Amino acid sequence: MSRTPLFPIIGRLLDIANLPVLEGTSHVTSRTKASVYDFVTAPTDRSWTIHNRDDGTTEDYSPAHGRRIRRGEFDHIDPDLRIPTAPICIRPCYPLDLDVWGRSRDEWYLSEVTNTASGCLLRAEHSTGSDAHTVLTFDDRMGLLTRWEVFENDVPVHSVVLTDLRQPKTLDSSGEASGTPMATVFDD
Repeated sequence: MSRTPLFPIIGRLLDIANLPVLEGTSHVTSRTKASVYDFVTAPTDRSWTIHNRDDGTTEDYSPAHGRRIRRGEFDHIDPDLRIPTAPICIRPCYPLDLDVWGRSRDEWYLSEVTNTASGCLLRAEHSTGSDAHTVLTFDDRMGLLTRWEVFENDVPVHSVVLTDLRQPKTLDSSGEASGTPMATVFDD
């Protein structure tokens, strides 16, 4: 592994905004819970549909219609049309929503970028100087973050791993995406 300059990586991360649609599975793990989500997101217009496999909840968001949450017969529409931060399960698809860039509102700052065989690892330190750090895995072939992990004292406390990613060719009349896989499940 070797170190690499940060600016070319940031440019590649921002290119995700040019993807019309991306779908896949998100595995979110914390110290006490693990959840799996299926998602379809359109970074170009900042919209998404997320389905929680555990509780059946589906959340839709589009700038034109706001947020809608469905769970069984319960249907909640949030008329607030302000653009929200992307949900944690798809936040790697919206890299500027991650608070790792050292901006005044961010809790983290990037400290190291290391090349790997398939892309690079971006390490960020916590702004308080604690032993917490976060690691982002950037897949060079796909041009996006596929893993976001938070550690305290080198013990994992939170992770988001995107798998089964593909860029659908079209959305059919029911809103279902269809296309060819971009990648298979990622191994550790």
